[in-house]
Parts: sequence; structure tokens; C-alpha cells
Amino acid sequence: MIFGQIADKTKRVFLLLVITQLCASVMALIVSQVLGNSQFLFAKLIHTFNSSYSTMIIVQSVVIFVILIGPTIFMGGAFPIVNRIYIRSMNDLGKSLGTAYALNTVGAILGSIAAGYLMIPLIGKENGLRIVIMFQFVTAVLALLTTSTSGLKLTKRAVAGIGLVVSCIFLIFYFPSWHGDLLSRGWYRDFRTIEHELDRTGWMEALWKGCGLLSKQREGIDVVFYGEGIGGFTTVEKEITSIGTVEYAMFNSGKADASSHGDRSTQTLSAHIPMLFHSNAKNVMVLGLASGMTSGEVLLYPVEKLDIVEINEQVVKACRLYFTEWNNDCLSDPRTRLIIQDGRNHLALTREKYDVIISEPSNPWMAGLASLYTAEFFQMVRNRLNEKGIFAQWIQSYEMDWDTFCLLGRTFAKAFPNAALIKIGPADYMLLGFMDEKGFDWPVAQKNLRYAGKSGYVTFPGLKFLVHLILTEDLQALFGPGSVHADNRPILEFSAPLKLYSGSLNIDKAVAGKRRLSSDTLRMLETNSDYDTMLDLNEFFVSANVPAFDMVKWQNLNLEQKGRYKNAVLRYCSLVQVPSYNRFDNTDLKRNCAKLQIDRIRQRSSANGLRTVDHYNLGLALIAAGKEDEAVNEFRTTISLDPWHEKGHTALGLLLAKCGKLDEAALCFIRILEMSPKMAQAYKYLGMIDLRRGDLKSAVSSLSKAVALQPDDPEILTELGFVHFYRHNYKKAVESFSQVLAQKPMDADAHHNIALAYKHLGDPQKAGEHFLAAAQIDSEKNTLVENQNERTRNYRQ
Repeated sequence: MIFGQIADKTKRVFLLLVITQLCASVMALIVSQVLGNSQFLFAKLIHTFNSSYSTMIIVQSVVIFVILIGPTIFMGGAFPIVNRIYIRSMNDLGKSLGTAYALNTVGAILGSIAAGYLMIPLIGKENGLRIVIMFQFVTAVLALLTTSTSGLKLTKRAVAGIGLVVSCIFLIFYFPSWHGDLLSRGWYRDFRTIEHELDRTGWMEALWKGCGLLSKQREGIDVVFYGEGIGGFTTVEKEITSIGTVEYAMFNSGKADASSHGDRSTQTLSAHIPMLFHSNAKNVMVLGLASGMTSGEVLLYPVEKLDIVEINEQVVKACRLYFTEWNNDCLSDPRTRLIIQDGRNHLALTREKYDVIISEPSNPWMAGLASLYTAEFFQMVRNRLNEKGIFAQWIQSYEMDWDTFCLLGRTFAKAFPNAALIKIGPADYMLLGFMDEKGFDWPVAQKNLRYAGKSGYVTFPGLKFLVHLILTEDLQALFGPGSVHADNRPILEFSAPLKLYSGSLNIDKAVAGKRRLSSDTLRMLETNSDYDTMLDLNEFFVSANVPAFDMVKWQNLNLEQKGRYKNAVLRYCSLVQVPSYNRFDNTDLKRNCAKLQIDRIRQRSSANGLRTVDHYNLGLALIAAGKEDEAVNEFRTTISLDPWHEKGHTALGLLLAKCGKLDEAALCFIRILEMSPKMAQAYKYLGMIDLRRGDLKSAVSSLSKAVALQPDDPEILTELGFVHFYRHNYKKAVESFSQVLAQKPMDADAHHNIALAYKHLGDPQKAGEHFLAAAQIDSEKNTLVENQNERTRNYRQ
């Protein structure tokens, strides 16, 4: 519209075309540079507006529109200007316009082919953009030189043209220049580690300094692989933990899809569960290579052929280079056939029939992946299974609500009526579909256990512990009636992104009361709910680097069982950087674990020195080991190396408060609030310190701000209630304690606190009711402790 009108009014139409193409190339260069380094800006945008999905989408659309409108207008201006040049008269209007349209269409097709199949796979996005921009700019300059410009001699035009070309080459040599190490991780998705950085950073600073702010989060992490292809970009991060463990993680378009350590239980159980329960699996297919760990575990069984279907060649390269140690070199096994293909296309076109199919695509909210969760896809899988085939479908619970999870479950159950839901990781689940009616064949699994025992990455101390991972064998009863996700009604395509920033779904809680198990599984569960079986389960998860120590209580174990439990703890602490020592309910175990971690960190220190994160982790370990004075020094070193280290300030403040140095502790939290004025935890701790210093007015102010930022935190509400109580404002105290009680109706302390407030408020009847409720809850707890075995059995069932 714009350039069509301008072209009709100007006499120098060809010059106008040249100018638009020069502007288009320059603006494309600027936009490429800005977008390639705008992760922090978009993370801030999403963080600011994610409470309303529609608002977030509108704001994102407007921002992207503003960024892209410049090069879009100038590129789009070429077509009407060319038409104006090419169409000489009304007599040849149709022919000329048709020819122009044809050439434009052919160019668009060739451009897509060149970009998608040649430039990006061969030279990458950055270099591809450089070449295209330089070609466009130089072509425009050469065209400019050929135009007749009155009053400007040929020599001057040549000098000007050469100057422009040299300037272009100089710019393109440096731009676009993206930080591949920052692009490796999707900060748009998981910005918890930079949440407070986002709060305190302005919009312009986020745009121009975002890369520098993100780079501070990369200490100890190196991007060792960066590959671009038609399936997006694939990266591998190498991280050396504070105890010296080398860990690798694979990301696709910023989304973590596999790792050498963190996802081990999910990657291994995805293979072992379907393989264990199949009587004679000879032909197996795995959809999604990732780290290759699942495929490597499949090859431990006597399979004759394994088809690995992967759409992204960059994933294959990364797997070969960095994950061979953890996948049994699955790609070199003669039984393996690697198929670079879309999973649906392969299932639609192949004539193969499989005994087991394992599907591990990325999360359904990732672009294009919802098609691997449709009813048609699951039916396609069923058609490619043999008579006694088994299908294992990975599914996550994080970034999902119950309705979306039910949608997936119902869709799966439509194709596989005989199916089960199994927990295979902290927030990862498996939908297991059986072609026959038998379902779980425990004698077959016992026979196949010897193959699972060959694994070098997880421990199978037995088989019986697996029964505790089965949540239900009746998907229809669990998920109920409702819609399904289909090709012509792709509900998941739109519902999955809606909950991307809403946190994790507690499946175990949602399933409670709806669990349906077969008679065989129930018998297995009833006869294998003893402590030895639970220790088997604990040992498996420890071997997979998952801390599951809360499944059994130390004080309830006999001497031999305590030895097993202790060995599992020490194994875990020698291999994994422990994020929290509160998971151990025995003081001696906690201290033994902490000492192991301290020794490992100091061994690493003697060889390489300590980073900021190492000093912080060493401080946490020293606290658990009871060496609080040394821990204070480590936290002081942490914040001296990084004055913006919020966790270091928090740990130091809490430790100083515990040691009675309340004034110095308060300064730590004041410093945090200077850095992150929206940090509810800092206001909470500052309010707690003010309460203990007797400064009730300041305590009310700090805790009220904490409640405003985090209204559902029962600890903040409890502290605020006590402040009101000590200020003799018993009515306000009742309000705060009531909010706690609404969240924790079976909490004896909450009943006791509100009873005290009612007593001083002059309401002995309500005070008596809550005192009685607190006493009854305490009594019930004592009874449950005395009948621990009965409680455990009821809980498991």
C-alpha cells in the first residue's frame, strides 16, 4: 500500500527500488542482532505478564511486530515497485503482472529451499543471514551504480559504491553475533534463577545489557556443542559440580530433553518397564534418540533389531560426541538402525511390526510436537504393534494442569483400553499400553530381570519394588469421560502452552482415591509393602541420582536395614551435589553426608580453586556438618566474589540470626531487598528478625509486605499472627491464624495458636474448641506413630 502509492508518484522508480533494498538489508541486520540477543528481554516480558496468558500473548505480538515491521515494509515494498517498473502499458498489464507474480513465487520457493535445506544445515543461521544480507546489499549497490545519476560522475559513484560495499562487509563480519552459550537454554521458560534480576532491571537495560546479565548465571557451565538444523538448534552443556562430577545436558531449542545424570530414572525406566513385561521382544522401536540412554538400556535385552527414529540430525551428532559413555554406544550396535525421519511419517510408511514401541518426544507445548499425542498417532502405533505388543509413552506433569493431563490420558486410553499409568521420575510418568488383556505379567518380568541387572547406570536390587510405581490400571476410571486430542481437533496444541508458567501438577495427590489395580497387582502390593522392598525402591532411585529417602523412616528400621539405608545415603552423597541436607531425618547420616561433600569440594579446590558456587555449596555442607563458624566464612567469601549472590546473602543472614547476631543478619536481608524489592522471603526473614529484636512495628511492616507478595505462605501468616498477638491486636491475630488454618486444617499448631488468640480476645468457647482440636490431632498423631506399619500400608494402598 505504501510503496505502491509512492511508486506511482515518483519518476525515479528504479532508484526507489534500490533504496528500499538497501534499507531492508540494513534493517534485517539490525533486527537479526537484536532478536538473537534478546532472551533476557523476552524473559522479562513473559515474567511480567504471565499471570494473564492473553495479555502476555498480545504484548509479545506487539513487541515482535514493532521489531519486524521495518525490514518487512522495505522487503514488501519491492513487489509493487517492480510491477511499476515492469508494466509498461495497459495493453500488456496481464502478461507483465502474471510474469512478475510467477517470478516472485519461484523466488519465494527457492528462498525457502535454500534457507531450510542448504544454508541453515550447512553454515548455520548467523552465517546464512550474513550471506543473504550481503548479497542483497551488494546487489542493491551495484544496481545503484548502473543508474544514471545527474551531476554525479561515474568515478564518484564508483567510489561511493565501493565505500558502501566495504562498510557492509565490515558490518557483516561482526554482525549478527549471537551468544550461543546463552541461546542454549530457554530462559523464556524457566526464569526462576533470574526472577529477581528481571524484577530490578529496566526495559531498555534488559534489551541492551541482557546478555551480560545472563552470563552471570553461567558460572561452571560450558556449551560444548551447538548445532543448527531444520529441527531447530541443539546444544549440549557441560557442567562440573562443586564435588567434581562432570554432567552433560542436551537442549533442543532451549528446552532440556536429556542428561547424563539428572533424568536417569526416566530415561532408564522408559526402556526397562516395557521390556521387562514383554515375554519375547525381538523388534523394538524408540521414537526420539536424545541422549540414547533409553535405547542403550533396550539393547541389554536379547532384541534382534532396534529402530531409533529421530528427526534432528544435530541430536544424533551430539549423542555420538557426548553421551556414548551413558548409552552403551547404542548407535554403533549392529542391531541398531538409525532412521532420520519424522516419527509419524515412519509409522505411516513402514511395513515393520514391532513388539515394543517407546515414544519419548519433547513436551507437547513445543512447536509441532502435539501431533505425537493425538488419537490418530496412538492408533497408528497400535497398528504397528504385534499381537502381544507393548507401547510406552512418556508424559510429564510439570507445566500442566489436571484437565490437560486427563486429555492426554483419555486420548491414550481410546487407542489402548488396557493400559496403566506409572511413575518413572520425580515429575515424569509413563502411559503403558498393552495389546492383549493380560497386562502386567509378573512371572515374565521376573524372568527378564537378569537383563535389567546388566545395567551399569541404575541398580535393580529386585523386581517387587516396581509395583509401588504403578498408579492405576484403569485409565478410563481415572481420567473420566471427555474430549480427546485429535488431528482435526488439536486441543492439546492450545491447552498445553496455557499452563506453561503455572507450576507442576501433583499427580500423586490427584490420583489419590481413584487408584484402580488388578487383583494380581494388588496381591503384589500387599505382599511387598515391607521395609526391605521400600529400601529396594530407595536404592534404585539413588542409583538414578534421585533422592527418595523419605519413603522410609530411619528409626523404624532394624540393624541390617539401617546398614542398607546408610550405604544408599553415602553412595548418593558421593556422586551427587546435595541441594538440601534436610532430606535426611537422622543427624549422623546428615553429618556423614556433609563430610563427604566437604571432602570432595576441598579436593577439587586443591586442583582447580573454588568458584563462587563452590564456596556457597561448601557453606551449606559445613552447616550440615555442625561447623557453623566455618560456614559463615564461606558465605562471606561467596558474597565478596559476587555481591549480587542472593542465596549467599540469605544463607549468611539465616546463619547469623541462628547464632544470635540479629542486627548483622538484618543487614543481609536489607541488602537483598535493595537488590530484589519484590522478594517475599527476604521480607519474611527481616520481619522474623524484627519480631525477635522486639521491633514489632517494623515486623508488622515487613511481614505485611511479605504477605502481599506471597499471600499463601502459612509461615509468613503465622509470624504475622504472632506479631499482632504480641501487640495485643488479638482480632488481627485471629485473622492471620485463620488463614493458616484454612490451608492446614489438620495442623495442631495452627489450632493451638488461634486458640490462644481467641482466649485473649475473650471468647473462651472458640478457644476451647481449638484447644480440643489441637489435642485430638496430637493424640491421633501419637496413635499413628505407635502403629507405623499400619500407617505405611494404608498410605501405600
